[in-house]
Amino acid sequence: MSRRATQNKTSNINQPSFAGMNIVSLRLPGIPVKLTSIVTTGLIANEQSMNPNSGTVGIETFSRYTAVFREYRIDSIRMEIIPLGIYTGATYFFFSERQLTTPTFYEAFTQEATLLKNNEQLAKNKFLTWKNSDYSDSTWTTTGVNLAPCFFETYTDNANLGSPVAATELYLLRPTYYLRFRGLSST
Repeated sequence: MSRRATQNKTSNINQPSFAGMNIVSLRLPGIPVKLTSIVTTGLIANEQSMNPNSGTVGIETFSRYTAVFREYRIDSIRMEIIPLGIYTGATYFFFSERQLTTPTFYEAFTQEATLLKNNEQLAKNKFLTWKNSDYSDSTWTTTGVNLAPCFFETYTDNANLGSPVAATELYLLRPTYYLRFRGLSST
């Protein structure tokens, strides 16, 4: 069997479609979002659609890339979790490739989630990273089209995790998108 026949078939998706086609890698910041607990329950059940083209944590004016590039894909997303104070309780954070709409305690508890104490100020902020890991994640998408390969989930409450029962700004989420663009836009 030839070397070409045994080569990983997904490696071709990383190549230009034709000779001379440019592929550009960019690291772009997303819009930060604050997470505030709800009065009386201490609940934060938050889901962020990790779509660079729109949404509350997307890239501001992503449309400027539509005018320049034909296609894009997301190589990885890094979420920085910034604590905003010292409070009681703990909070779960995790990426999900399945939309949960509103995460529950059970979903957070049973996932491979990161549990951070609300009263801990680490020397460095915590980072969680999602990476494209299969063929469907690596597919090129027209630059003007929405693409949300994953969701960032946050869950805390007073009953199970002891979070504050007053409206409290607990965390700031700051996403960074690692994108590749290929081909120049014709319009």
